[in-house]
Amino acid sequence: MNDKCAAGTGRYLERVAAMLGIDLDQIGPRSLRYDGAPEPINNYCVVFAESDVLLKLRQGKHPNNMLAGACDALTSRNLSLLRRVGVREQFLISGGVAKNAGIAARLEEALQVAVHCPPEAQIVGALGAALFAADRAARSAGVGGGHAS
Repeated sequence: MNDKCAAGTGRYLERVAAMLGIDLDQIGPRSLRYDGAPEPINNYCVVFAESDVLLKLRQGKHPNNMLAGACDALTSRNLSLLRRVGVREQFLISGGVAKNAGIAARLEEALQVAVHCPPEAQIVGALGAALFAADRAARSAGVGGGHAS
């Protein structure tokens, strides 16, 4: 979900939440309960995003509006990557960000497809890597293998 830096990852949301003093599990639900319009938050760089949050805090902007803006920014960044690979009727997101209801809702709305999230979304990549490694090891040993191709 990331092609340049941490701005396309959960680390981006972690930093925004930390600056607002909000627990990670509250980002998604609170990002869906904003008043007025979301506050735009930079999605190119985490450091720039932190500067945006600081400025908006000084201006008295509501944290939910900043969370909505951060989720909008992350969704926008990820949509550009998704459009490169294509999306079908079935869509699954993995990683810790997958558990963010605000991101999932925004992706569903933008893509007009149901977004599915595995129960242990944050370990899906590691599990896939382990299956590929097991398959490669089995092929090298001349054993059947067949988990991944």
